[in-house]
Amino acid sequence: MLAEAASAEIDLVHVTPSPIPDRHLGPEALLRLAQAFHDQGRPAAEEFLRASRLPPERVHVQIATGLAGEQVVHWAQGRAADLVVMGTHGWSGLVRWMLGSVAHHVVQAAPCPVLWP
Repeated sequence: MLAEAASAEIDLVHVTPSPIPDRHLGPEALLRLAQAFHDQGRPAAEEFLRASRLPPERVHVQIATGLAGEQVVHWAQGRAADLVVMGTHGWSGLVRWMLGSVAHHVVQAAPCPVLWP
């Protein structure tokens, strides 16, 4: 609704993880794993887009690799975003403590306002 009211363009940023180097995985295996993560990113973002009410003609799907919070902040800075709108996985307790909160990081570091549940 916000995008339609403001006639705004939307960057849908989907961040795929970087594989963590492991002594049991050689460089080729790490590259294949990174490529597999990246290849899964676009279909996941497009599935989200199909299930959402976002206006598809205004949405630009962006696939990034790395830490989600850092990548969202990077995209917001690079695009001079007016607003970041985020969802959450709803993790709480020990899992959130161990992994941190992507939304919390973005709220702290984003160059613009952040809307999240």
